[in-house]
Amino acid sequence: MLSDKEYVWVKDEDEAYLPAIVISREGDAVDVELVDPDRTLIQVSSKQILSACPDTISRALELNDLVSLPDLAEAGILHVTRERFYGNQIYTLVGTMLIAINPFQDLDLYSRQQVEKYKRRGEEDTLPPHVFDIARDAYNQLSSSKKDQSIVISGESGAGKTEATKQCLQFLAEITGSESNIEQRILSANPILEAFGNAKTVRNNNSSRFGKYLSLFFKLGENSKLTIVGAQTTNYLLEKVRVVKQAPNERNYHIFFQLLRGASEDQAQELGITHDPKDFAYLNKVLDFEIKGVSDAEDFVELESAFRRLEFTENEISFVISTVAAILHLGNLRFQDTGDRSSKVADLSKASLNFASSLLKVSADGIARSLTSQVFSIPGKKTTSISSITLSSAEASEKRDAMAKFLYGELFDWLVDRMNRSVLGPGKAIPPGSSSVGVLDIFGFEAFELNSFEQLCINFTNEKVRTSFIMT
Repeated sequence: MLSDKEYVWVKDEDEAYLPAIVISREGDAVDVELVDPDRTLIQVSSKQILSACPDTISRALELNDLVSLPDLAEAGILHVTRERFYGNQIYTLVGTMLIAINPFQDLDLYSRQQVEKYKRRGEEDTLPPHVFDIARDAYNQLSSSKKDQSIVISGESGAGKTEATKQCLQFLAEITGSESNIEQRILSANPILEAFGNAKTVRNNNSSRFGKYLSLFFKLGENSKLTIVGAQTTNYLLEKVRVVKQAPNERNYHIFFQLLRGASEDQAQELGITHDPKDFAYLNKVLDFEIKGVSDAEDFVELESAFRRLEFTENEISFVISTVAAILHLGNLRFQDTGDRSSKVADLSKASLNFASSLLKVSADGIARSLTSQVFSIPGKKTTSISSITLSSAEASEKRDAMAKFLYGELFDWLVDRMNRSVLGPGKAIPPGSSSVGVLDIFGFEAFELNSFEQLCINFTNEKVRTSFIMT
């Protein structure tokens, strides 16, 4: 490129900014030639252009770190990351931060050979930026400073946060090793967390619908090298509304579909379920039950294997599966009005009620009574009186959904606590004197035509937590 030419950014609705060379100006009209293979000529208003640096345009693929940009501005950043993405370089540094763009295809970036390359990487190596660098830098800082480290993974839904989290964990496990194969237990927790906490959304087939902070604990081993001795996951703000309601082109949590598709005939008979999601009210509003390239049946087999690798007992596995099936049966309960603001479980729903009560190990009458009436305690001067009012069919339906969401939320919390006990190491507690690398995988930003209160909380939490981490 010739330095005597005038280079500009042209504002564009689709690409945000396009690089161009000014050909001529006349008043407010500017003729420009786009810097593309076709050398397209267009005329734009002077208000649609911004001054550009030729080096930023010509050296996009060479600029591994945006800090070295001659003009560190929005247009240049978007241009460089876009050109690198088209060149299959999905990672770009901004100082100590890493920009990652989901390629939605396998680029062979995480193979054993790639791990070895970045494991041996020196300061002068010319390897391109990688998520492995972030994990490696956190480990090196922990080793040298003896201060705890944190990795924050943030972005829009579908940006690849969950995959980035898994790659950080796998790389740390690979370069450090562990006591009692703790790193394998940590990785075994992923199928469980994804089954119960992830779902298909508009933008992402495997979207995390909860936030998690994973702490990896390290201690010096016999060879004076930091070794993983345990891990702990903290979860927050699970999107419970998804259990009872989803958009037509989204799905409920993976576990429901995995159970229906993967349960054996004996399991299905014992749980009172079929293999067809259309038979369950909490699932049948979805337009497409399948996810391209994903087998729910195979994932269910992997889920059961993960439970056993984490030493869940058969009774615990049965408890988890039974609770999921019970929630499906609760969703099939229907109510009919019996008078002025009173209702009962419809006769056609009695089979679902009986299965739900059996799986939850409570009485059918108790479930029916709790859903069709409301109990209030009224504090008095000397005693507390109890009163009960009946509910309409519409109110009973709302209470049913509230019960299903509560049960799922409690089950999820129990699962996280149970997995923590499996990956905290032999002592089942945070090892004394250990240091940690924390990985924060927060919710994906989403914006819909109609945004729920939960989505507002997710976006707000995402922004506040990210701001807090960056500032500290």
